[in-house]
Amino acid sequence: MESLDLRVLSDVLSWKQAGHRVTLVTVVETWGSAPRPAGALLAVRDDGLVSGSVSGGCVEDDLIARIKAGEYDQLTGPSMVAYGVTKEEASRLGLPCGGTLRLVQEPVQSTDWVEQVLARTSAHQLVARTLSIKDRCRATARRSTRRGLAI
Repeated sequence: MESLDLRVLSDVLSWKQAGHRVTLVTVVETWGSAPRPAGALLAVRDDGLVSGSVSGGCVEDDLIARIKAGEYDQLTGPSMVAYGVTKEEASRLGLPCGGTLRLVQEPVQSTDWVEQVLARTSAHQLVARTLSIKDRCRATARRSTRRGLAI
């Protein structure tokens, strides 16, 4: 059985190889009720095709609309976005129980780290991924000595 996160990363790789712009969105933090845990991944292609999930549908629809409208065309590095901060927004987006999500959205420019994660996980190696928002650094993947997959 394949992990949903690995499926998302495989789609990111194939979409980039086909020439698409791809934005990767990762759940960083949740408050209240949230359908997807921290670490959940969503990839959104420039034409609105998605792989994965960060909220079960409500936030995905907004992200797709924003990407298709070109709002992310000038995004050059990772940034944070929050959904459900106010009761009105939580209600509009359909977040359950007034939950709040904080997400990292990043344009995938290089697939080197994606290839490393996929190769290492297929070899059953532990992997850790580091992403610096402050420095707007590109993502790196490295072998980890900790148990579990930290993406």
